[in-house]
Amino acid sequence: MAATGNWGLKDQILALKWIFFQRAIMASGTTLNLWAYTRNPRGTAFNIGRILGITTDNSTYLIQKLREIDYKTLQAVSSVIYVGVSWNGLIFAPTVEPPHKDAVVLGKSHENLKNCQFNKVPMIIGFNSQEGIPFANILDKLRLYLLTYDLFPNRIIPIDMNFITDDQFTRPICEAIRLISKCASVYFYRFSYTGNLGLNVGQSERPFLGVGHGEDLNYLWRKSTNIPNPTESDILTRQRMIKLWTNFAKTGNPTPEQDPLLKNVTWTPVTPDTQYYLDIGRNLSMESDLSRYSISWWRELYKQYGTPPYDTY
Repeated sequence: MAATGNWGLKDQILALKWIFFQRAIMASGTTLNLWAYTRNPRGTAFNIGRILGITTDNSTYLIQKLREIDYKTLQAVSSVIYVGVSWNGLIFAPTVEPPHKDAVVLGKSHENLKNCQFNKVPMIIGFNSQEGIPFANILDKLRLYLLTYDLFPNRIIPIDMNFITDDQFTRPICEAIRLISKCASVYFYRFSYTGNLGLNVGQSERPFLGVGHGEDLNYLWRKSTNIPNPTESDILTRQRMIKLWTNFAKTGNPTPEQDPLLKNVTWTPVTPDTQYYLDIGRNLSMESDLSRYSISWWRELYKQYGTPPYDTY
């Protein structure tokens, strides 16, 4: 094997060996998301090589030459390939390895979760209310194919963004939560707070309703792209997010006691029968069965036309 794959994961595992790993937080992604798994790593590696002028059918030589190229060039080339074959998943993403002693990903992810073959630590899992917003520029390409795009863009774009949100985020995450919650504690959240801190420097307004992919991170980390003067409501939301996340890191429970900052809410974990979730908006509120009807529709579609076992969902 010239390269077994998953070197990024192995670097992370090496780092985790230095700490007592006892919790996990998955924000806007799980192993079941379509983009989170590379389906044809060998073919993709040779495609990258050809674009960079490496003409060979020898995988050992290919890997040797690719390792001589800086990561920025590799990332730029991978972006071009991903646009063309996005259904294969992100170019540099986890993949199933051939069996060997250091393998970290073996078997299909859906089966692994269904059979509880994972580290059963308490988890926080969730997503933002409109994950598809950053992909609006991709939807703009529809004008090349649809006459009605220019006539009704305000109708078409939101509908398609809803589809991207469901297809790429909501469906796989809800399925992962359903499977994981049978074997481990899961605290499910939906981040719906539409504050200015979610915008980046240079953005003067929110182009669409909802919270796009990655916006929640602005409330957890100081970033160079953060706007300089967040509102009082933004600051309150940031304080709540940090309190919930640090409570969880310390105790395994995001609301171990009554706290006025958190509106004295008790974050109820998911049960096998009910997907309870915390809605993080201007207030904090416990809700249940998010997107019940759309998720049921997708699940029925998989039952009728899917061919298990699945790698993603």
